[in-house]
Amino acid sequence: MKVTVGELPQSRKQIQIELEEEEVNRHFDSSLNQYAKVAQIPGFRKGKVPRPVLEMKFGKSLQAEVLEKIVNESYEKVQKEEGIEPVSPASIDTKDVMPEKNKPYSFKITVDVTPAVRIDEYKGLVLERGKIEITEKDVNAVLKRKQEEHAEFLPVADRPVMKGDWVLLDGDILLDGKVIQDLSGQLVEVGLDNLPKEMSEALIGSSVGDERNVNSKTESGEEITYRFRVKAIKERRLLIVNDEFARDLGEFQSLDELKADIRKELSAIVDIRVKEGLKKQIIDKLVDKVEVEFPPALTERQIERIKVLSKVRGDGSVEKLGEKELGELAVRKLKEYFILDEIAKRENITVTDEELEKVKAKISEGRKDAEIDMENVRSNLMQGKVFDFLLSAASIRDKEESLIVKPNDVSFIRRGKDELE
Repeated sequence: MKVTVGELPQSRKQIQIELEEEEVNRHFDSSLNQYAKVAQIPGFRKGKVPRPVLEMKFGKSLQAEVLEKIVNESYEKVQKEEGIEPVSPASIDTKDVMPEKNKPYSFKITVDVTPAVRIDEYKGLVLERGKIEITEKDVNAVLKRKQEEHAEFLPVADRPVMKGDWVLLDGDILLDGKVIQDLSGQLVEVGLDNLPKEMSEALIGSSVGDERNVNSKTESGEEITYRFRVKAIKERRLLIVNDEFARDLGEFQSLDELKADIRKELSAIVDIRVKEGLKKQIIDKLVDKVEVEFPPALTERQIERIKVLSKVRGDGSVEKLGEKELGELAVRKLKEYFILDEIAKRENITVTDEELEKVKAKISEGRKDAEIDMENVRSNLMQGKVFDFLLSAASIRDKEESLIVKPNDVSFIRRGKDELE
């Protein structure tokens, strides 16, 4: 078998395969032997049908079977001998010519392959590590958030809605006549910046049982309608933050204990933020060093993966991206994956079966019936190890930063609870 491998743009290879007539005959003989064992032809005993008769009876199906064997066997052999790693199904070009006995046979295979990543300078990266001190202001910000989360909502019965009230609604939001959000059982704070101005204005002065239809336009000119009924009016009362407040949370005996726990939580957040910041710097520096072309099919698959993950997270971030931006994001993600994979190969970084089983057991504890994608688990573990290696080989300088923790702004829409109705 003669093999010629040619390089094509966008990480594709074209493989020309030529078989001598002896190799073609071997495949025909193999297939004829199988036909001879099972063929039932009138006038001949099973297993005793002459080969010329078989060739005449099963000519076209015999050729099709031989072609399949030639392609599959040849392609598999070429992959092993040439180190070809396909990333999508191959395209086979036979020029509509079928193999024949006593004749050589040739065909072409075009296939998308794993891109060749060339990166040399990945050790000794210069990184900046945020040196973050947790301040009393940060702790108080979290306390403020907890105070708002545990606020009491008192019913208002003797007056209409005022700015600062919380209103329990029934209704929905429509975009160009189609419902895009259900407001039933949701609590909104009147006058909050996140609440549309038109909605706040319609609520102020309304009473329990009043219905409102508020029409507006989005920035792109689409018609948006807020359609709702006032079910209840509430005043929010914040609890005093003291030892009693801490004890009511159920885990602490004093305010000092609560503050100490908050500092512990913030410390964990700082560790994650610092590590993620270092990872981002690593990826930015490595991606900028590498120029690589990806097969269109691989890029398209990555785009679909990004869309699916965005839908699972429910963040809607991908929907805001144009086709060009989405394609650029997909290429960046692919670069990240293949760069880290190449470094893992060069540095002999591997993931053991024991490590995989440990992660699998941990995932199964909380999701016993969940289907676990072990290849994804392996990939994540591998990337984590590569990042650790790159961090250990990097030159890291500390940089003073602030944590800047802000109490989570209470969303203008909060899911109502039974006691609020």
